Amino acid sequence: MQEKEITIYDIARELDLASSTISRALKNDPKVKLKTRNKVHQMAQKMGYQTNPFARSLRNKRSFLIGIIIPRLTNHFVSSAISGIEDMLSVKGYNIIIGQTYGQSDKEISALKMLMDNRVDGLLVSLADQANSPDHIDQSIKKKIPLIFFDHVPDITDNSVIIIDHVQAAYMATKHLIETGCKKIAHVTTGVNQGIYAEKYTGYKRALAESDKKLKEELLIFDDLSSIESGRQVADHLLKMGKRPDGLFFENDLCAAGCIAGLKKAGLNIPRDIAIVGFNDEPVATLIEPNLSSIAYSGYEIGRVAAQNILLQIENPEMPKISKTVLPARLIVRESSMR
Repeated sequence: MQEKEITIYDIARELDLASSTISRALKNDPKVKLKTRNKVHQMAQKMGYQTNPFARSLRNKRSFLIGIIIPRLTNHFVSSAISGIEDMLSVKGYNIIIGQTYGQSDKEISALKMLMDNRVDGLLVSLADQANSPDHIDQSIKKKIPLIFFDHVPDITDNSVIIIDHVQAAYMATKHLIETGCKKIAHVTTGVNQGIYAEKYTGYKRALAESDKKLKEELLIFDDLSSIESGRQVADHLLKMGKRPDGLFFENDLCAAGCIAGLKKAGLNIPRDIAIVGFNDEPVATLIEPNLSSIAYSGYEIGRVAAQNILLQIENPEMPKISKTVLPARLIVRESSMR
């Protein structure tokens, strides 16, 4: 015979508690004492209780799923952000589904379709490398699915965004190199016309202008900066230059670390010959020698705030959908720029 499915009413009878208390305890509701919550979870495990997400969805007219679209899971910032998102959502009984785009628009379209097919209650999106909200993202807005952009956000949007001030962060990094005595500072970047890349470029230019340093075309070094190997290629480019820069501001740490390795192999001293600052404060920053100076900001906190805001939108459909949250960033100075 098929075993009877264990319900919250069975647990309630065993513990002599109200079924509503069991329900709240299983959701880790802080209104239920921790001792009671622990007792309920232990009994649920002992009795083999399993939640029924389908019944819950029908009852609440929600899927209790939040869709996340991100460029790359391997990025330290992204994985930290997802940890913050999940920690915040799990307390409220939500699960996440992740779509990875590798920075490609076609994969972003596929990821969005997959999430919509799963009837997510909300979307948290870090765009593929684009400046404007693409049409396929707009479809979710038309269906009135709560949507929040974080990190890689559109230049113009009618939705909430969670970001850091990339202009100020890049300004801090470049200003630091100037203050250490660098005369010729290059910016190593994927591009200067879109999104956060344009913002970092603006901060770089502002710091140069403040110090009466001319912006020179040869000091903008463009490459695909998604790996350590790309940094080695940047090092090869620098070694071929007639008059090399004595300061480098990288858009990310992986590329900066690869460049340090390549320059050291060629016999250059970092930071005496070239001082270097990265961006994102990835774990590699403290593994490379010399340790890399970098712009640091909390991916976990950005994820936590993004999740908090999407929950507010889901639970309060009438609240305004447009807000801008700017979280702080700071420069961590290490040996790579201490001339």
